[in-house]
Amino acid sequence: MNNYQQRKFEKRKRDENPYESRRNILNDVYLNHVYTSLTSTLLEAIKWGNDDVRTVVELGSAGGISKTLYPTLITSDIRECDGVDRSIDAMNLPFDDNSVDGIIAKDVLHHLPNPLEHLTEVVRVLRPGAMIAYSEPNWNLLSRLVYRFIHPEPFEPQQETWSRESSEPMDANQALAMILFERDVRMLKKQFPRIEVSLDSSTYALTFLISGGVYQRTVISGRLLQRLANRETKSPTWMKIFGLNRVIVIKKVDPGI
Repeated sequence: MNNYQQRKFEKRKRDENPYESRRNILNDVYLNHVYTSLTSTLLEAIKWGNDDVRTVVELGSAGGISKTLYPTLITSDIRECDGVDRSIDAMNLPFDDNSVDGIIAKDVLHHLPNPLEHLTEVVRVLRPGAMIAYSEPNWNLLSRLVYRFIHPEPFEPQQETWSRESSEPMDANQALAMILFERDVRMLKKQFPRIEVSLDSSTYALTFLISGGVYQRTVISGRLLQRLANRETKSPTWMKIFGLNRVIVIKKVDPGI
C-alpha cells in the first residue's frame, strides 16, 4: 500500500458501528431505497423465489437489515449483531458440502485477506447449479477515480497476488474484484474449473456519490435522490459509464454437464 493510500485508510472509522449504519439506512428514504434495491438485485441474480432456491445465505449482514426484508434469509457477519443469525468467517463456511442453494455478499469480497480460501469454501458448500452474487466496487474510469482518491479504503489494481497479509478486519483492496474477474479471470477459471463467472449489471452511480453515502449523508432530499437514481438505472449506457458498483455472479457448474 503506497503512502497516500495508507494515510487515507488510517483516517477512516476502523470499526464502523453496524447499529449506526442500520439507523442511517432505515431512517433515510434514499439510502433505504439503495439498500433494498441492491439486495433485491442480488437475490434475483441467484434466482431467489425458484422452488429449488431455499437455503440462501447472506455474508456481511452487519446491521441485520436484510433479515427484516427477507425473514427466511440466513444472515451472517464476522461481527455479532441484532438481526444477524450467525457469526461466520467467509473463508470458513460452516455448512455441509452441496447444501446451500445460493449466497449473496455486499461489499465483502474486497475485505477478505485470502479470496482463494473463500472461493474454495463457496464451491464446496454450493449445490451444483447454485450461485453466489457479489456486489463489489466497479472498475470503470469514474469508479477508479472515486475509489482511489475519495473513498477511504485502498484501491490497488497493481496487487500481484490475490491474498494479502492483514490483521485488520476492515482492511481492504477495492480493486480485488477487477483483479479476480477481469485481470486474472483465466487463471481463476483454471483454478476453479467448476465455476462460470458472469459480470452482471452496474448498480448505484452518481446519485450515490452526491448523497454522501451512509456515514456522510448530505442534506439533499432523499426523495429527490431516489427519483434521480431511478432515472440513472433506466439507462444501461449511463450505468456502464458511471456505475460505482458491479454485480458479479459465480455459478457452480454441475460436473455432469
